Amino acid sequence: MERADTSFVWAPTAGQTKPYPHAPSHIGDAATEGYECLARNHYRAAIMLTRAVIEATAKHKGIANGNLFQKIDALRDIGVIRAHICDGAHGIRKLGNDMAHGDFTDPITKEDATAAITMMGVILDEVYTAHSIISTVTASADQRKQVLHTGG
Repeated sequence: MERADTSFVWAPTAGQTKPYPHAPSHIGDAATEGYECLARNHYRAAIMLTRAVIEATAKHKGIANGNLFQKIDALRDIGVIRAHICDGAHGIRKLGNDMAHGDFTDPITKEDATAAITMMGVILDEVYTAHSIISTVTASADQRKQVLHTGG
């Protein structure tokens, strides 16, 4: 370090990042990056990443054909997300549509980006976290039932 008077700011701070441990790493990492973009006031980038995370989630669940509208509806149709979560995913899709096609004329607010990031987290919880927790609870209940049944 050549200059002792130089101050450093480490980013992101603990409050500016969020892991998504139940999602596949390529999806969780992109979601975390979107969250960090929001914390750094990069609202367009945050919304674009939320939109991409939804598409990556659909692909991970085997939905590779069609546009994002169709993929979101397919997530609902196969029971991966519930109807009101589907509506939120479409909200993110609509927020990011203009930007995805290079139309940056409308301003993006912190509130827009915060809503998109929050909804993205709800979607990831719906698709990955809830299913992980359900599997854990079901396995525990099955194991308990087996132990009680066998007397072991």
